Amino acid sequence: MRKPNGYGSIKKLSGNRRRPFVFVITQDGKQKAIEYFCTQTETEIYAADYNKKNNKILHGHETTFDELFYRWLPFYIDKHQPSKSTINSYHNSYKHCLSLHEMPLKKLSITTYRTL
Repeated sequence: MRKPNGYGSIKKLSGNRRRPFVFVITQDGKQKAIEYFCTQTETEIYAADYNKKNNKILHGHETTFDELFYRWLPFYIDKHQPSKSTINSYHNSYKHCLSLHEMPLKKLSITTYRTL
């Protein structure tokens, strides 16, 4: 199966090597080796974890209201140090918007919430 653009590549290096598979990404027009592995399966798992940790937005993926809230909240708490009651208020407000949780952000507007 083909991977999306910007995901990185897995290559098998020639010769008799202990770790013949390499995960590479493209930076500034050049390919950079990130890690070497013994099996292709290990390389595939690493590639998925790498893209997950680096928050790569994959082509065709639409961020939902739910995903945005859980990305935003830890960042906001670290930066502003709000009180416990403020954090509870955010969670309660989030629960109030249950009908919006799975909606892509592109489809949200003030009229969307009023009609639900």
